[in-house]
Amino acid sequence: MMKRENNTMLADFIDNLIDDSHFYICCYDKIFYLASIITQYFFPRQLMEDDPLFYFTKASALTQEDISLFLKYCEYNAIGTEQASLDFCRFVAGFDFKKIDSSLNGYVEMAKLVLDGGEAFDFPLPFDCYVKDDYTHVINLTALGESLLAIKEIYNVNTERIHIVHDHILEFENEFYDTLGKSKVHLEFKDSKDEVLLQYADNIASVFRKCCTETIKLFRCNQQWDVDKQWFPSIYSKILKKLSYKRIKWDTAISDQVLPLCIEEMFNDKFPIECRNNMFFYSRFMEYKDFVLKNILSLNYNAEL
Repeated sequence: MMKRENNTMLADFIDNLIDDSHFYICCYDKIFYLASIITQYFFPRQLMEDDPLFYFTKASALTQEDISLFLKYCEYNAIGTEQASLDFCRFVAGFDFKKIDSSLNGYVEMAKLVLDGGEAFDFPLPFDCYVKDDYTHVINLTALGESLLAIKEIYNVNTERIHIVHDHILEFENEFYDTLGKSKVHLEFKDSKDEVLLQYADNIASVFRKCCTETIKLFRCNQQWDVDKQWFPSIYSKILKKLSYKRIKWDTAISDQVLPLCIEEMFNDKFPIECRNNMFFYSRFMEYKDFVLKNILSLNYNAEL
């Protein structure tokens, strides 16, 4: 559906098959996931509960650094030894950070403390988890777990009442069963070819993801105001309006949580085209950022399934 020549079909899909009562989307960015794990590596997990703004601001800033930092973390995690932990600290201490001010870089400070004789950090997740078959889809499992937590918190639903039908993906079914079985969530895997509702959910998730990623790319390339580039943001705006912001769990950098709020407003059909510019965008971005920060402060970071 994500082709301009299929606009009529896409419009029908959005207008008639998406609403704000039957769907809940977890938008999970893999780089932010790794940035969060690295933040947990250097700072106590308790920090997320005690000072969530500090924690998420740090992790969000880290997502803007060169991808080599995240690849190196996965490499040392695959080794999993104390020496690997020291080697990662040495790598971070000498890493050329581009976005985080060196005078305020807690990652470098913590790495140097270890190298100056402190105790090596333990990797937050099991070693080899990014290359081992059993953990191939560890992020998928994390995203599902966080979606369940959000639904439980929002609707005060006992997890034993939740029944999940998941697309059949052999390589991580056992890991899902082992992990979610402890929470008494009812889980079964089915072939999407035989399940219309799975196809339905997959279409919505695919359209949402495509609009989200393509819109972010435009902003990162500073092409968001080009007239011939506004198709994806316009479609994204319609989807966000139909779903509503509160029906999406944003496991992304703070800026990527603020951007959709701006998109929904500024690329709406009724929004003046002449106001689609950086000056208006920045004013709306700062206002919506306050909303997102308050939302981060309001969340329960000690929730359990």
